Amino acid sequence: MFAEENYLVGTINSLKFELAGQFYSAIPWQHLPRINHNYELFIGIKETLYLTIEDQHLTIAPGDVLLIPPGIHFSGQKDSPGGLSFYWLHFLAPHSEITSQSIQEARLLTTAQPIIWPLYTENLASTDELILFQQLIHSMKHSRWQTELLDTFTKTLLLSLSATTKQALSGTHESLDSPIIGFVSDWLQKNYAQPITVQEVANNFGYNKAYLSHLFSQKMGITMTHYLQQLRIAQAKLLLAESSQTITEISRAVGFQDEKYFSRLFKKLVACSPSDYRKSTQNRK
Repeated sequence: MFAEENYLVGTINSLKFELAGQFYSAIPWQHLPRINHNYELFIGIKETLYLTIEDQHLTIAPGDVLLIPPGIHFSGQKDSPGGLSFYWLHFLAPHSEITSQSIQEARLLTTAQPIIWPLYTENLASTDELILFQQLIHSMKHSRWQTELLDTFTKTLLLSLSATTKQALSGTHESLDSPIIGFVSDWLQKNYAQPITVQEVANNFGYNKAYLSHLFSQKMGITMTHYLQQLRIAQAKLLLAESSQTITEISRAVGFQDEKYFSRLFKKLVACSPSDYRKSTQNRK
């Protein structure tokens, strides 16, 4: 029986990787009915996944964690919107002693039991879990299925999830909506060269502009606009030092449509003009 408010508690003898990936659908999508022979872990990335698990309706939004044990029937509740994305991992825990416990019992066992996993928790996934998931998927695609390596990544990811869960149960978990900020900063690092506005970022991740801006500033210590400016200027410095592109070409290559604005911002952040910066790097060669 699946009780969403419960936790899986116990001792793990071994963890075996089976399959993992990052799901994405550009069009509305609904999960097919399924019963797994293994555990399946979900972590929401973008938009909301709607599932029915043994007659319980659940939503998996960015940062939410869902762990479905073997033998549990689940299916899509309704179509999720286009742009849906989530991480998923199938794994086995052979010869392990795992039981389902209430949140009250789990809190009493945070120091006594090696493993505590949530069946379902909102806003739990930390940046560590997201990075480990990315590393696991990358390793799966490029390691020619080295079993021991994939098992090790799986164990590391699940131990990290257990540590995060214990922190949440003991009241020391400080991540509130922080997973989405990890996604946003990663997205900005990949798309800084595009003509991005804060409103477009908020629309892309399905958040209110003011709310997302507040979360970003709270987590990163600077505004989203300033963070994007720093990314662009850092790349501009590399191009000025290592390429023969003109300043106009460089300003456009790093996302600025106005060369004069680029030059003013560069001087403000670097304390010299782009042309003077280029000369100084050439003098050092």
